[in-house]
Amino acid sequence: MGIILIDSESRAWDMVAYLDNHYLSHLVPTFPVVKPSCQKSSYLDMTDLPLELTHYILSYWIDWAIKECKFMEVIRLIYRHNYLLTKYYKRYVGEPIETDGHTMDMMFMRNALYWVFNFAESIFTDTLFEKNVSKDNAFYFELTTEWKFKQVNCSPRKMFNKFHFSCMPLGDFDRLDHNDGLLALCQGDRFCDVVWFNGNDVIRSSTFEYTSKECPVIVLAITDIDHCLMTVKKAKKIQGWSEFVNLLHYIGGKDTSVYFCESLVDDEFVLKKFV
Repeated sequence: MGIILIDSESRAWDMVAYLDNHYLSHLVPTFPVVKPSCQKSSYLDMTDLPLELTHYILSYWIDWAIKECKFMEVIRLIYRHNYLLTKYYKRYVGEPIETDGHTMDMMFMRNALYWVFNFAESIFTDTLFEKNVSKDNAFYFELTTEWKFKQVNCSPRKMFNKFHFSCMPLGDFDRLDHNDGLLALCQGDRFCDVVWFNGNDVIRSSTFEYTSKECPVIVLAITDIDHCLMTVKKAKKIQGWSEFVNLLHYIGGKDTSVYFCESLVDDEFVLKKFV
């Protein structure tokens, strides 16, 4: 909970009380800028180290690199170590292996992780870090498939296709299970600079008391060939979606929110948070 001040450019400043009726203001932070990639770090020579120590060091680097959205560097490193491949497959894919045989299992896990990381990369690197030219304070990711939800187990690795994936402005919408008001603001030039503040009370002119904030906000509108939207309830029954949402939360940080668009009636989107 806190109080924000809205300035003339519609940016939010956290108001921190330090004396009676006096406040210090700090610009509300958003998702940090991705640092330049360090290509050499993926190929550290650890051949003289014990295997367990090597795995520990590489796991530490991979966790950092995923947080920094260095997905393809992570993929190249994981592909070289079956232990790491199995570890991160279980963490971020989690589906039962659909093949029989060690070599085929490895190929299956590599392919699955590749598409899951591509999905995350399209959300973060290809979109959220890009300039929000229209200054939209609400947008969604549209993903379509040629399958039917009733016929195929539509996990993230099967669903994602970069050619059927786009970012769209979100018009009127209603959030299920949210009784408080919403103040959505653009804190910067990028899509990931959008912050949603949840609260009700306007204390005085240009101030807003909030109970929680959400940034980055990721809204997924996933449809099949019959234009049916995937709901949170359905996604939770499919192995892989909880793991993928956990990946998005890990990358985005503690204030990340992931919503699914569950219906569109009279040009109003109905959103439900995946928790």
